[in-house]
Amino acid sequence: MKPASFATAVTATLFAATIAASPAGAEEPPAIEVPLVNQAPEAWGHTFDGIDSIEDLPGWAVPDRRDYRNKQVFLTGDAVTFEDGKLIITTARHCVDNEGDALTDENISEDPCPEGKKTFYTTARVYTPWFEGGEFSTEVTGEIRTPDVRGARSAIWLQNDNEYCTGSGFNRYYGEIDMVEHYTHGGNLPMSPSTVHLGCNQETRKTVGHSQRRTWVYPALTDAERTWRADIGKRTIAFSLDGAPINQNWQHETLPDISHDEWEDMDQELWDRIMHRPWRLILNQYVESAAWAQPAGDEDPFPVRRLIIDSVQVTYPQNTDDTEQPAVPAPTDSSTSADRSGSSVVAQLLGVIGVLGLLAIPLIGWLTQNWQLPALPGLPDLPTFPGI
Repeated sequence: MKPASFATAVTATLFAATIAASPAGAEEPPAIEVPLVNQAPEAWGHTFDGIDSIEDLPGWAVPDRRDYRNKQVFLTGDAVTFEDGKLIITTARHCVDNEGDALTDENISEDPCPEGKKTFYTTARVYTPWFEGGEFSTEVTGEIRTPDVRGARSAIWLQNDNEYCTGSGFNRYYGEIDMVEHYTHGGNLPMSPSTVHLGCNQETRKTVGHSQRRTWVYPALTDAERTWRADIGKRTIAFSLDGAPINQNWQHETLPDISHDEWEDMDQELWDRIMHRPWRLILNQYVESAAWAQPAGDEDPFPVRRLIIDSVQVTYPQNTDDTEQPAVPAPTDSSTSADRSGSSVVAQLLGVIGVLGLLAIPLIGWLTQNWQLPALPGLPDLPTFPGI
């Protein structure tokens, strides 16, 4: 990596100190102030090979707390496991006698809890370490394993270090990039939606930029390994699934990449200040509670769901090509033609000299045997020695 500026070095130090101080069970990694810099860090990622627990991933965090909106739901590190090089988030219903009882594999129930039992749910949200923004790409390979039954949402998304517009400490620079939010209600099984929520209007306390792209994978997006990718550019965001663009609306019309030009109140400066924040990747399954998302009731079936992540990678433009460039520029077409023309003339001349040399060899031999050269005047004949 090229030497960073002083501002970048200070930023990296703040990152390292904050991440080291955040235990795996921390509720939220704290926000970090990072100046706008041009020097992007090196690419990073993880395949989870040889990982047994979240403690084996420095800087990663899993909050342990009750859900803010649904008090029946607990986010817990117990719902995160590692198997065969994969990070697995499990979402399940539990039936227990009393609130406060341990929620374990033994009391998971896909059917409604019997009378007299209390209903709770466990799931997890996994945070990666903070990383610098700007222009970058994020790629996640994984599998959403869920039946077509309402009640849960699987998500892979990016969030910067600013508070959402409805928070008490929000500012203009909130950023959220949802690579996929997969719903299990109303025939959504084949759909992979990608959404952005950018900036905050300080008067309305709503996002300045909101846009969505979709693609469909029939008969279902689920139960097969997929690769989602988000490419954040200087002024656009492009999404893809398994290498194909996610670029349609509800009517299956093809749309251009998301750009700040879509919104009247978003200019290049606001876009830059949102994108050049620290970002983190979030992996989670959410037990639905809002009416619009058609949550499952306690009396409905609630199958076990899993979000299975095989790999995570973040790259930056200057890390995509490590090929060393030649010190001397390649010749232009005209100079190449001139070089070839000059080389051709030299080759022809050398060929003529070679032919003449071949003809000269037998001629010299004939002259040696058939033509006696007279001795030079004033020089005696050389004596002849026996054996020579």
